[in-house]
Amino acid sequence: MPLNTKPPINSKLTPISTTIFAILLATFLCISLTLNIIKQNQQELEIETLKVQKIVEDEFKTFVFGMQGVKGVLVTDQFRVDQRKFRAYAESRDLFNNFPGALGFGFVRSVKNKDLGKYIQEQKKINPRLKVQANPLAEQHLIVEQIEPIENNFRLLGSDFSNEPQLQEAALSAAKTGETIISDRTLIFDNGQEHPGFVFFLPVYKSIKTPTSEAARLEALIGWVYTPIMINNLVERIKLKIPFGLNVNVKAENDTVISFSNLKIKTSNSVAYVHTNELQVGGRSWKVHVTETSRNIVSSLAKIFTIYILGIMVIVGSGYLLFLNFKGKDRSLVEKTKWLNSVINSAAHAVFATRPDGKIIMFNPAAEKMLGYKADELIGKQTSIIFYDPEEVALRAQSLSKELNKKVEPGRDTFTAKVLRDGSDTNEWTFYKKNQERINVRLCTTAIHNAQNQLIGYLGIAEDLTEQKKLLSTIEYQRAKMHSSAKMSLLGEMAGRIAHEINTPLAIINSHASVLREKINLSKDTREDNLNRLGKIEITVNRIAKIVKSLRSFSRNSEHDAKVLISVKSVIDSTLDLCNEKLTQDQVDLRLSIDDQAHIMARSTEIGQVLMNLINNSMDAISDLPEKWIDVKCYHENDRVLISVTDSGPGIPQSIIEKIMIPFFTTKEVGKGTGLGLSISKGIVESHDGTLEYDQSSPHTRFVLSLPAAQPSTYELKECTL
Repeated sequence: MPLNTKPPINSKLTPISTTIFAILLATFLCISLTLNIIKQNQQELEIETLKVQKIVEDEFKTFVFGMQGVKGVLVTDQFRVDQRKFRAYAESRDLFNNFPGALGFGFVRSVKNKDLGKYIQEQKKINPRLKVQANPLAEQHLIVEQIEPIENNFRLLGSDFSNEPQLQEAALSAAKTGETIISDRTLIFDNGQEHPGFVFFLPVYKSIKTPTSEAARLEALIGWVYTPIMINNLVERIKLKIPFGLNVNVKAENDTVISFSNLKIKTSNSVAYVHTNELQVGGRSWKVHVTETSRNIVSSLAKIFTIYILGIMVIVGSGYLLFLNFKGKDRSLVEKTKWLNSVINSAAHAVFATRPDGKIIMFNPAAEKMLGYKADELIGKQTSIIFYDPEEVALRAQSLSKELNKKVEPGRDTFTAKVLRDGSDTNEWTFYKKNQERINVRLCTTAIHNAQNQLIGYLGIAEDLTEQKKLLSTIEYQRAKMHSSAKMSLLGEMAGRIAHEINTPLAIINSHASVLREKINLSKDTREDNLNRLGKIEITVNRIAKIVKSLRSFSRNSEHDAKVLISVKSVIDSTLDLCNEKLTQDQVDLRLSIDDQAHIMARSTEIGQVLMNLINNSMDAISDLPEKWIDVKCYHENDRVLISVTDSGPGIPQSIIEKIMIPFFTTKEVGKGTGLGLSISKGIVESHDGTLEYDQSSPHTRFVLSLPAAQPSTYELKECTL
């Protein structure tokens, strides 16, 4: 729609200054849109990387589950399974359909060199098909004793993995650590052909429970369940689950194990966005690199190019019109701006202009599409106020009054006050479409002046934020889901010990009640003795109520609670109510040194979750130590309150200190722990303007939580509820 304009004013406009302004405006639009596109694509890739990491991790775990099943067969048959039983088990589990990618499942026996002759004689009786191909130079032999399917792997039967340094190293590492270990990339055979792949090793010991020390594990070693994995098969399996448009590269240290693209069409190798996550599988640290190429590059360049061309056209059009004006061409302003209007009408963003009184004088097609109005319905008939939420306008007016230190009335002043002072104003607003549907927009409002620097109207450029808001909402949902998962995992670990904690006082109640019943029946009760027993019942019931209250409060979602003044001692006491049974059961010596006058502004449930994570981690870490103690201290240091949790452990290895706060990183065995506890705890503490750090100077494992101190005289003290 053309602007309503007056005839040109005969004045000496400067084409150069106007052209520079137009260039700056086009540059501003390009930069703004580019940054927005980059931010959106990076956020999308971060979510996609988490999905890819989960897919890769699940695929690896599938093979572990298969090997654990084979281990169960070996254990039940006392490690002497013959080929027929081994094959029957493989067929009953349908291993090769349930565990795709594996070329087989087998058993490797550990045989010392001094026992090799005896072993060969025994195997001739048990399995005549086994032809041992021992390495004469090895001190310890790794003999492939069983393998299925035998048809594709018969050449491996009886081979000695001590001939393969990579396989021998992975197997011995598994035996020493008690974990499932993945070898470096190697060549594996399938139907007589070599293929790149790697081998899983799961150690098998004389006892079902893994020995606690390395020496004990090596002494009790029987052998290994193993499975060779062909990389091509694994890649094809993962590609079926990964969205198109992604490049995935999985590395273990310096060894690239998995690398592939999942693109619909072939493109150049230029990279648009890269994101990297780390996971722990098979006793190794893996880096999952995910990159996006063509899709986002083309999309980004198309949008940026469109804005750039629009800016150039505006500059050329403006310069052309000003040139004609300078040459004294006798044309009306409407004719001169036709070409410029066509440029504005082709803009991707909604563009509208108003007179100083707010009456709409221009409304481009993108604005019609965004808001559902036709230009003829608005131009010269309505003001832009019809798009806005009245309540939002009133709140903005209050905010501007404080910011500008003058009264700003809701209405037209709300939109122009800052524009008249600064020349432009950018804000997010909620617009109403013609059908009363609400949309979120980012609006840039600019003042328009004539050659005499007189205000002749306002120009608004609006960008629809609907898709961006949806993306941010998705990211926030994923973050909240991970937070909830970690909290529920912690709650699950607590459930068993809390049940025991409650059962003990219930037994006390039941005992006292039985005695009272017998005494009443025998009429031998005395008032004083009965009152004493009833008092014990009351104390025990209150104890149960306190535990249940703490458990119920801990499990609720406190993310949106307000911060209140609380006593640090009350938070620690409430947390220990949920930990005392476990501490007593594991014979852990709990040492407390608490400053009763320490107070903080906080959400007590979240601080309790941080302390629960630290205490639980300590209990898990020292469970096998001969000396087990946990020391909890709270003290003031300047204007901070410090809470330290120290245990009798020897500290965290230097090689993993930098990783302990990374999401999903864990040193615990598979199935125990989410790897989110410390990372979420760090986020909770930082949201309270605090810090959570590992103290490397301590000879024992020590974490220190630092929070701003608060004074009871300044705030109202609230009761702590976990």
